[in-house]
Amino acid sequence: MDEKLKDPDVLLVKEKNSNELKAVSGLNADGTPKTTLPKAENNPDFLKINKHSNVLENFFTNFMRQTKEPTRFEFFKAPLEKVEEVARKLQEAFTNPDKPENKDMLDMHRVEPKEHIQEQAQEQPQSQSSN
Repeated sequence: MDEKLKDPDVLLVKEKNSNELKAVSGLNADGTPKTTLPKAENNPDFLKINKHSNVLENFFTNFMRQTKEPTRFEFFKAPLEKVEEVARKLQEAFTNPDKPENKDMLDMHRVEPKEHIQEQAQEQPQSQSSN
């Protein structure tokens, strides 16, 4: 069980009008993702996520509530120990996203904000609905 905590993923983001992939480090005051380059030396700044944490759900809940244009961003995840390699491969895949192997690569690492917000809503107690 502790192994999962030792191997977190890093949340990556790409703006729709750009092919540049960056690592998420938090949220700006306007609700947009605060970012840094996905390089090993920036590791302390990365928003790290794992299966046993609500960090991702909390991030997306705040992101959707605060940002004015949530569809302007696409999110991906990469293993912390391979973040540079995966970010490089994803950047290459952005050049031709309809190519089957590129589409598979993007889909494998894609993170959908709405799915994580729904997960959080389902985990909350449903005691209010039985009144």
